[in-house]
Amino acid sequence: MKNTHQESLLDSSRKAAKSSAANPLLEGVVVSTHYSDGSELSFCDAIKMKLGAQWVRIHWEHPRKVWLDRTEALAYDMALDEFPNHSSDFEVRPIHTKVGRSRKKVSRWQVVGEPEDGFYPRFLELQKVCLEAANFEILPSLHVTQHDDGRWVTIVCPVEIRTPDEALSFAHLVRRFLLQPGLFEATFAGYAYDRVTFDREREFIVKAGFDDVKQ
Repeated sequence: MKNTHQESLLDSSRKAAKSSAANPLLEGVVVSTHYSDGSELSFCDAIKMKLGAQWVRIHWEHPRKVWLDRTEALAYDMALDEFPNHSSDFEVRPIHTKVGRSRKKVSRWQVVGEPEDGFYPRFLELQKVCLEAANFEILPSLHVTQHDDGRWVTIVCPVEIRTPDEALSFAHLVRRFLLQPGLFEATFAGYAYDRVTFDREREFIVKAGFDDVKQ
C-alpha cells in the first residue's frame, strides 16, 4: 500500500533541494558556522548536506551539553517544587550559539532577574547542588524524520566539531550512518557520558564559557 503522505513529503523535499541549489557546497555539505573561539570542546552545531535528491539537516549535540541541560532542568523543577505558587515575574533569556554569519540558535536558557518570592536565588543554589550530585548517563542517540524540505537528523554523540574540516568529516560520517543501518550503534557501542566524564573535563567546560559549572 502506498504511503501518499510520505510520498508527498519526499516530493516536496526534492523540490526544496532544487530551489536551494545556489547555496555554496563543499563536497555536498553546507558548513555555515564560524569556528573561531579556539575552545578545545564543542557543544552543538547545525549542518546541511545533500543526500541523493534531498537535503539533510543535521542538528548535533555533544552528550556533555545534554548532561548540563539536564542538571539545569532538574534544578529548575526542584525549585518549582519548593515554590509552588511561584509567579513568572522574572525573565528567562536564551543563551545563543552562532550557527552562521547572521544566524543564531538557542543553546541554553538562563533565568535572570530576582522575583520577590525567592525562587531565583534558590534555583541558583539548587543548580550548584544538582551539578555536584548529578550521577546520570547520557547515551548516544540518532533520530531521523522526513519533512517537506528534506530529512531532519537529530543526533547526540561524542565527537568534536571545532573547525570546518571537522564539520565536513562529521557530515560524511552522518551520511554513512544513514546509508548503513546499525553503523551508528556499532560506532558508539558501550559509550556513556557520566559523572566521571564530566569531572574529567570540567575545567575545559569552564574555559569554554560555562562559568556556572565552576567549583
